[in-house]
Amino acid sequence: GFTISNLTVKVTGNSPAGLFGDTSGATIKNVTVKNVNISGNYRAAGIVAHGLCLRMENCHVDGGSISSTPWKASGDKYDDANQVGGLVGYLTAQNTAWAKDGSAKNLTIKAYRDVAGIAGMAQYGAVVTGNTVENVKVSAIRLVQYVEEKEANVGVVVGRISGSPVIEDNVEAASEATVVAPDVNGKVVLPEGTSVEYLAKLVDG
Repeated sequence: GFTISNLTVKVTGNSPAGLFGDTSGATIKNVTVKNVNISGNYRAAGIVAHGLCLRMENCHVDGGSISSTPWKASGDKYDDANQVGGLVGYLTAQNTAWAKDGSAKNLTIKAYRDVAGIAGMAQYGAVVTGNTVENVKVSAIRLVQYVEEKEANVGVVVGRISGSPVIEDNVEAASEATVVAPDVNGKVVLPEGTSVEYLAKLVDG
């Protein structure tokens, strides 16, 4: 029932970044985080970055930014910066998992792929229901050469959907999800709020 304010989490390499980085079978309820600054190179989220069999209820993230930038994997090719969400990055249910009755508000969320306001990826029988996404800008920033071709999977509520999760009764308000990539002429239109420093990370690794 408490609120955590002005949370900064910075992680490098392929480790998850969030209030909780990695959970297994956890139940997390009634948590509010305000004004987050979370950055990494892999899974990232305001509450739980890696949610294996996670049960999340009445959790809220209000204000700030969550970003994940690709890291140079081999030669000039990049990897990761995927499964990034306002509440949970990767939500998977090998037995049972859910994100219920939460909210993501007033956020900027950026990654390479699998990125959204609530869950970057929902897999198997995971349930995402009763959540609100309000004034959230989600972007898949695809300006580097990736190790292998992958879909952007960008959404307001859930980015990547795999193995029949249940996604229902979520509310979207004044939010948008965009893909930033070069057009046929090689030009790029950047979303509002994209910093030069963020682009430098993408270009320079």
